[in-house]
Amino acid sequence: MTTTDNDTSGTMLTIKNLRKFRRDGDINRCILNNLNLTLEPGESVAVIGPSGCGKSTLLHLIAGLDTADGGDIQLENESILSMSEAQLDNYRKSRIGIVFQQFNLIDCLSVQDNILLPARLKNNLDLDYFKTITALLGVTPLLHKKPFQTSGGEQQRIAVARALIHKPQLVLADEPTGNLDEKNSLMVGKLLFDACQKLNTSLIMVTHSQQFAAMAQRSLRLQEGQLVSAQQPVARSQS
Repeated sequence: MTTTDNDTSGTMLTIKNLRKFRRDGDINRCILNNLNLTLEPGESVAVIGPSGCGKSTLLHLIAGLDTADGGDIQLENESILSMSEAQLDNYRKSRIGIVFQQFNLIDCLSVQDNILLPARLKNNLDLDYFKTITALLGVTPLLHKKPFQTSGGEQQRIAVARALIHKPQLVLADEPTGNLDEKNSLMVGKLLFDACQKLNTSLIMVTHSQQFAAMAQRSLRLQEGQLVSAQQPVARSQS
């Protein structure tokens, strides 16, 4: 499905004419310029582009962590931008999972309790699903440990398990392997794509990695505030 397709039947996420400005000195700079995107259930999309082009801003808007200046974001035809703070809190707890570049684990809790926290907050603890997730991500042997007793690659796999444990419809991953070495980066990224595919969970990953872009079902470039196919030539600024 193209990024500008207006037929939203059967789509899970729909973004229409999304606009976002950032103040840059005396200039109100347009970061996202009438951006459009549709995402189907279980579909994976990689978003690439240079630093500062608005990739993380896009994820923050989808997560309800930032406010848009125009347009709409709908999850199953429900507008995120019109939600109250209480509704947004419930939306983040129940319908999406987020994987950041930083692991954001709680050191005083065991790995098991870190992973289970979102499911407990949502009151949908499913121990069979927990066993499936931890096995998929290879963290079962770590469950009794504290996060500081594990490696960086292990901690990010734990963070991925935590993002999936409450059965979200959509996972947002913002440079999830940016703090890892090449070997661990490739392993964690592949595990994330594989887990989302097996669980039929939609995924949007912001990345600089061409390898991860190739793993996604669609690879899009954020260019001049809009999403275009990554196969299109890079637009050059007019002098």
